[in-house]
Amino acid sequence: MKIKELAIAAYTDTETIRFYEKKGLMPHPPRLANGYRDYQAVHQERLLFIRHCRSLDMPLADIHSLLDMTQANAYTNLHAESLVSNHIDRVQLKITSLQRLLGQLQSLRASCRNASPDQACGVLQVLVEAAHGEACACHSPLATGGPSLTCKP
Repeated sequence: MKIKELAIAAYTDTETIRFYEKKGLMPHPPRLANGYRDYQAVHQERLLFIRHCRSLDMPLADIHSLLDMTQANAYTNLHAESLVSNHIDRVQLKITSLQRLLGQLQSLRASCRNASPDQACGVLQVLVEAAHGEACACHSPLATGGPSLTCKP
């Protein structure tokens, strides 16, 4: 099958397939006499495996390791579990960071809601003040769950 057909079959785009090939996650397919790439079922299976791992937000290096294990038929629980455990730790850190971000955005939104109609927009005012290095509502102790931060770049 051609790259476009593979892309459709795997619900992705052709640039993603080329990217995975450049990163060594997808094997380069043989070429037909006319120079077109000739993707096989094995390429589709590999691409779907990669896409599934990416849907779990796994980094490319981990996917590469998992693919190496499947290639060598070296399904070692210890190594796979270690990869997944490390990924769980990264996800936990991301959740904490996103919760902090949510608090900051809610504080920012509150700065607009608490303003009277004749005042300038509170969101814009806070962002302009932060651009000048002043403390801002979105980095207050309540918004971040910690000590007050200034919003300096």
